[in-house]
Amino acid sequence: MARRKTTRPAASRRKTTRKKGRWLWIPKLMLLMACVGLVLFIGAIFMMEEELRRIGLFGPEEGQGTTPSQVIAQPTPENSPADVVEEVTQEERQELEAILQQMKEK
Repeated sequence: MARRKTTRPAASRRKTTRKKGRWLWIPKLMLLMACVGLVLFIGAIFMMEEELRRIGLFGPEEGQGTTPSQVIAQPTPENSPADVVEEVTQEERQELEAILQQMKEK
């Protein structure tokens, strides 16, 4: 009877491919991080365009921006109903009376 030749086990080949394969995730991770950074940068430009213009990074200042200290220093004017005085002209009064007459007729 003839003897069969014994072949090397395939496990030794697998070990070498594992060593090479475990380093393949580093470039993929770096590419993913670069994409995330790019998306964040573009998002900051679009979402904070007004603020970047105020600082001067996005372009020349078109308008005078208010700083938080200016907003705090300027009190907001609150109009109470007693302060608001509206004058009703004669034409407006006639139009309002005509509208009321139409409402009563219906």
